[in-house]
Amino acid sequence: MRSLVACAALLVSVPAAADYRVAASGRYICGDGSLAAIVEQPYGSFLQHRGREVTLSRRLALSGFRYSGGGLDLRGKGVEGAKTLTISGGGNPSLSCKAVPATATPGVATGTVTYPARIALPPDAVLVVELRDTARADAVAPLLARTQIRLRGNQVPLYWRLDFDARRAEPPARASLSARITDRAGRLAWTSDTFTPVPVGANNEHAAAEIRLVPVRTAPAPSNR
Repeated sequence: MRSLVACAALLVSVPAAADYRVAASGRYICGDGSLAAIVEQPYGSFLQHRGREVTLSRRLALSGFRYSGGGLDLRGKGVEGAKTLTISGGGNPSLSCKAVPATATPGVATGTVTYPARIALPPDAVLVVELRDTARADAVAPLLARTQIRLRGNQVPLYWRLDFDARRAEPPARASLSARITDRAGRLAWTSDTFTPVPVGANNEHAAAEIRLVPVRTAPAPSNR
């Protein structure tokens, strides 16, 4: 009987050990253009997201990691550079996020989109970020990767992550980024007027790109006069 109890205790302890082998701390780019960060300190763990800081409690997970706090449930898995995070609860739709790599990772580009004007985006705004090979000026730049993000009311700076085939971006290719913001109907409101090269970090560090947008001028309505 004692041996059965010991075996049962061993089986129960295994998931907890596996759970704590996964480091959850880091920054995550979410599917609505927001940035989430899990901060683990000796005195506690915290979620920083959308201007809030929520105290977290770590929960048992069969794999990956799990936290709860502030009415939210956080679940994650994966290894450094490829970790994913799902945030649910709080009366909002479930939100999927991907980690920002700490070191240079082939086939991963991250960054922000911003503009200088203090103009709020409408709730139905959509951000599109593209990676193209602009090596040839006399031809249409081939598309290497693209992401489309429904912003759900989020404002600049907006965060994005692109996963692409690193082999297609090697020289002589010239991997360049562009972005635009439209409404749900596809009407263009903001766009980049130049291509932004994918940055290269020093000492094998991951570097984020900043894409700056300019407003799209709309033609005046025709006069009835």
